[in-house]
Amino acid sequence: MAWYQMTKLQYEIWLRKLMPWPLMVAAAPCLLHPAYSQKPLAQGESARIGGVGDQLLASSLKGTLEQKQVVVETVWRFSEWTFENPIKLSGVTKETASYDTPEAAALCQLSAMIRRDVAWWSAGWDEESRQSLLVDAKAASQSDKKGAFTRDHWERAWTKLANCDAYLVAKAETPIFVILAYELRRTNAVGTIGTIGRDQDFNTNGVMRNRMCFVRRGEAWRQSNRYAGHAVWRLWRSGMDRETVLGNYSDKTVTK
Repeated sequence: MAWYQMTKLQYEIWLRKLMPWPLMVAAAPCLLHPAYSQKPLAQGESARIGGVGDQLLASSLKGTLEQKQVVVETVWRFSEWTFENPIKLSGVTKETASYDTPEAAALCQLSAMIRRDVAWWSAGWDEESRQSLLVDAKAASQSDKKGAFTRDHWERAWTKLANCDAYLVAKAETPIFVILAYELRRTNAVGTIGTIGRDQDFNTNGVMRNRMCFVRRGEAWRQSNRYAGHAVWRLWRSGMDRETVLGNYSDKTVTK
């Protein structure tokens, strides 16, 4: 008779003849004979060991299964200014453009948009972002890349800004980028004007609110979409200051 065909009692008697008692208690019943196999524990179920060594092993294996979690909170600190007197765009031309500060750079970008000057506007972006925002007509026809627009697209979209005044209304500053909130206010109409670009609407008072992100490149500040996924960019002035992200187990440690 093979050992796996024996009854539980026959198997234990057979083991006593083959090996010392302590070794049999610690290893044989738990590893070999089908009578000692255990199913995975369900939540709340207690572990129970039968057969030889019950009293010796129960104290270490008996317990309950519970689902637990750990929470790691990341806090992003930044400085915020709400301008008591919004900064109005006035007298900024391509010839007088300055990029010495984020505010000056933002006014240049807004002036280029209102004037429908795509070359001036695109020059105000950092190189990485510029490549994702402006493509030639041939490349656009061969690509389904979202966010890449032709020069004609931007010129058509900005026709809606012809009668707008531009204001900088607030600022958020971090060690690596600066965000400026602006308003474009229609000067000749009240009502729903339409959209510009993607999902940027004038409200019923003829005001469009949006933001720009700037990074320092050498001695100049340039508009950038590099930090479009950063929590400060996503949550600032959104009405929320907290979000929960479920952790993802991986064999690689990912840091940002």
